[in-house]
Amino acid sequence: METNVKKSKRPTWISATGIIGIIFSIIGLYAGVEDLFTPQIIDKQKEIFENFETKTKEPNKKNVINNNIKKATSDLFSSFNEMIEKPIWYEKWMIYTGVMTPLVLNISLLYICINLLSLKSSAVVMFY
Repeated sequence: METNVKKSKRPTWISATGIIGIIFSIIGLYAGVEDLFTPQIIDKQKEIFENFETKTKEPNKKNVINNNIKKATSDLFSSFNEMIEKPIWYEKWMIYTGVMTPLVLNISLLYICINLLSLKSSAVVMFY
């Protein structure tokens, strides 16, 4: 049974652009969530470095070479702690960029790409 109804075929550029846009918007959403947790991750790293620094400051009376290595690693961890110091505005800025980027840009890109794949005429105008 053949019907004379012609199926509307979606152009290839619409499929490619829509699928790539969906992939990029999902990756952007993941990156935005990571931005939200960056201040907590930095605090945890700082805590880990401080624990290593206190462990390496304890001298070992039996092994002089081991003491020199411990001193070098202690200096290294203390320099890491100095580099990790963040400004007062940093947490608010990372939360702001973590919310604005995923919610505004990536969700709108996801919406536009879904509209583009469903062949809505307004989607092409939204891209521009």
